[in-house]
Amino acid sequence: MKQTVQDYSDLIESQYADPDANNGATDTEKELAKLNGVESDNSGASGLHVSDIDVSATVTSYSTSVDGASVLSEMTVRRTLVPEDGTTIVIAGERRDHLDSEYTETHLLELQGTAVSGYDVADDTIVNTNGSHSQPEASQDEDATGTSPALFAKARFARPAAHTAKPADNFTNGAGLNYVKAMQYAELWTDAAHKDKMNPKYPDYGDTNCTNFVSQAMEAGGLKTTSATVLNKNHEDVWTGFIWGTPKMSTRTWHNVEANYTYMSKYSKAFTVENNVQRIGGGGIVYGDWENDGTYDHAMIVVGYIGRGSKVGPVVCGKSNNTHDVPLADITGRHRGMKWKGLQWKP
Repeated sequence: MKQTVQDYSDLIESQYADPDANNGATDTEKELAKLNGVESDNSGASGLHVSDIDVSATVTSYSTSVDGASVLSEMTVRRTLVPEDGTTIVIAGERRDHLDSEYTETHLLELQGTAVSGYDVADDTIVNTNGSHSQPEASQDEDATGTSPALFAKARFARPAAHTAKPADNFTNGAGLNYVKAMQYAELWTDAAHKDKMNPKYPDYGDTNCTNFVSQAMEAGGLKTTSATVLNKNHEDVWTGFIWGTPKMSTRTWHNVEANYTYMSKYSKAFTVENNVQRIGGGGIVYGDWENDGTYDHAMIVVGYIGRGSKVGPVVCGKSNNTHDVPLADITGRHRGMKWKGLQWKP
């Protein structure tokens, strides 16, 4: 079973080098590999090309039946994305000549066969971090490849005219939040050395650390926390990772997606609402509703942008699952049923 999953992840990887790769796979496996490989990759539309790719998989759980098995597998995709002529990458205020992009997703694989005869992959569904499945409906109204520079210029700090690094002190807003420091924190704790780790200073919520991580980055950027007790920990106007008198307990606004959005938009004085997420620049926050059912259940930090001609688009980092320097267009492309809203860093 583990070998079947590994062979399938190898097939996805091989699609980038040779779309007609066989590797002894069935027609169904080849079609699924294309769907979850090059056909779900929107980097080309963002003005990037994949110069290196690695796909690895681990089996986290499974159940068997008389004619097959259901397997939950963590698949990690590592890509080196290089800009084409006319494309610019800026991360944490610095111009980059490539992106070392990595993300992990949970796949529900349906296998046919038996341990004796061998298994084939019959179906592959991406399972979202809140345990529900992504939907294949039409995507949101926004163009997944980005928006116009005129709109994006509203976040003037996100696309510096000189494309050079500046001292971090130049990027602190009236609420005390330095968006470069927040982005640097997000970059560090999602890189290859930290992809399976959370900062031990903070509470750890296991598979639901996305908003916890956003809050950590905001505090690292200088956004001041408030005091809180166990009596008011669910109030929308308090925000801290450490409730007084408790062992690493945080307020609801610290770790819950909707509560965090409410606090950041109404009480932090650090953000303005920007629901066209393609306009959001570095230091902003994007919130995702996986099922487009009105409940937002994922949050990530914008750490930079990709600019190509008249189009620009955010690059994001996040946790649960680990996401490092991934163009937001790739996520909207793989999860077309998602609805988005966001917060723009306020000068």
